[in-house]
Amino acid sequence: MENAPDKFEYDVAFSFHQSDQGLAQQLNDLLQDRFKTFIYTEQQKFLAGTDGEVTFNAVYGGKARVVVVFYRKEWGLTPFTRIEETAIRKRAFHKGYGFTLFIPTDEPPTAPEWLPPTQLWFGLKTFGLDVAAGVVEHKIQTLGGEPSIESASDRAKRFTRAEKLRRDQSQFLKSDKGYAAATAAYDEFVEALAEGADAIADDAGIRLMMKPVPSYQSMRVFYGLGTVLVIGWEPKYLNEIEDCPVRLEYYSHMPALPGFMPPHSTPRSLRVNYFQYEMLGPDRYGYVDKSNRTKSYSPTDLSSLVLKTYIDIAERNPRD
Repeated sequence: MENAPDKFEYDVAFSFHQSDQGLAQQLNDLLQDRFKTFIYTEQQKFLAGTDGEVTFNAVYGGKARVVVVFYRKEWGLTPFTRIEETAIRKRAFHKGYGFTLFIPTDEPPTAPEWLPPTQLWFGLKTFGLDVAAGVVEHKIQTLGGEPSIESASDRAKRFTRAEKLRRDQSQFLKSDKGYAAATAAYDEFVEALAEGADAIADDAGIRLMMKPVPSYQSMRVFYGLGTVLVIGWEPKYLNEIEDCPVRLEYYSHMPALPGFMPPHSTPRSLRVNYFQYEMLGPDRYGYVDKSNRTKSYSPTDLSSLVLKTYIDIAERNPRD
């Protein structure tokens, strides 16, 4: 029998595949100052020597007021996540899925086949972890939970994790690893942009072209609807990408560039965007808009955003 609303041992429990441990830890850190959370990485010292199946069945089957599942196709296939899945589904059979929040982490996002179509899931790439924390908090309070006071020890641990993440993020921007990852991401972005242009040609009959700029290894020119997009990424050093974002500048006409016909009209700059490749969290990387850091993008997501932005700007600025 499920606990009464005021008798839950935990306000929220997180279920996740090992690949999403960093995400779960970050969301846990955003909530544990106000709510009693259960996350396996924080509970290991208390669970040592216990029967894992019994403990996890109890937590996900009734002791947690809300259960957040970071879902990927591998979730439910490992020993512990299989136990958690069974407990969640058994609880839902009797009480419904209102106590759950599923956060897909695969790309494209998917949900379990057995999850009812009416059960909404959270779009992490669209809204981010801060908004996810607000959604979880609202769900906890809707189900009778109340904020509590974080202990000094837990606050200190959260501070330590945040400091480590900041150091790791800074080191990533100044490392061979960061440079290699950003180079691979840029190549993936450019390739996805070309594939997206081909798809638009097939589906909409609009021909968009992208060509490299001679003498500039990473620069590309994207055009086809009058508006011209110049794409560039030029790291200063081979082991540092700090303050080296991808630069996207949209022009009214072709600007003066080597290998391209000189402009007949003076080009106007219509818009400039900068996207920095960064470590977003433990084992998570992506592009961040330097003017709006609330959203992050994979290389493929960024290519889709750029294609739509290009078409929007071209529509608002028809060729004279």
